[in-house]
Amino acid sequence: RMTGQTTAEAALATFRAWGAPVTAIRMGAAGSLLGDAAGHVWQIPAVPVAVVDVTGAGNAYGGGFLVGLGRGAPPVEAALMAAVSASFALEQFGPPRPDERTAATAAARLAWARRRVARRR
Repeated sequence: RMTGQTTAEAALATFRAWGAPVTAIRMGAAGSLLGDAAGHVWQIPAVPVAVVDVTGAGNAYGGGFLVGLGRGAPPVEAALMAAVSASFALEQFGPPRPDERTAATAAARLAWARRRVARRR
């Protein structure tokens, strides 16, 4: 809505024209699109989970993306981390409650998403 565009790819192009070095657009169950300043676009998959509540999934995505970038991950890897973060928020009410299986589950979900990321151009 901010750009006035009707497609996510057109919105990415607008953000690029405005000078954004990287942009991620969340698209719910369709995953997200990631674009960079060079015009590359990637389709980031949504990690499939049994959705209990969507509240907070967008915030979890944003937090995961920023943590990835803050750790020096390339934008594509940060977006994959974001998708994993959102998956945990989706499968329960309230904030995620980490336990002894969380790290292994996150690693498995990240590996799943890495195998399915697609560069669109």
